[in-house]
Amino acid sequence: MGMCRKFSDDAVVQFLPAQTPMALPNHSSPSSSSRVEIVIGRSMAAFVHPVAAWYALSQPHRVLLAGFYGAVGYVSVLTALLILS
Repeated sequence: MGMCRKFSDDAVVQFLPAQTPMALPNHSSPSSSSRVEIVIGRSMAAFVHPVAAWYALSQPHRVLLAGFYGAVGYVSVLTALLILS
C-alpha cells in the first residue's frame, strides 16, 4: 500500500447525524456564520489538512491550492532570510 491512499465516502466518518441543526446546510440560527467566516474556516482547514483538501477539491481548485502552498513557502523562506540577515 502506498504512502497516500485515495479517500472514499466509505472511509469518511460521519461526525454529525443528519437530524442535528448544525449538519443541515440551510439552518438559520442567531449565530449563523457569514460567508467570509466560512471561507476563512475552509481555507484554514485546507492548510492544516492538505491531503484531505487535495482529494476534496476539484482539479482547478487543486491548482489554486498548490499555488497557495508555493506562495506560503516562498513568503516563509523570504521572511526567515530577511530576519536572519
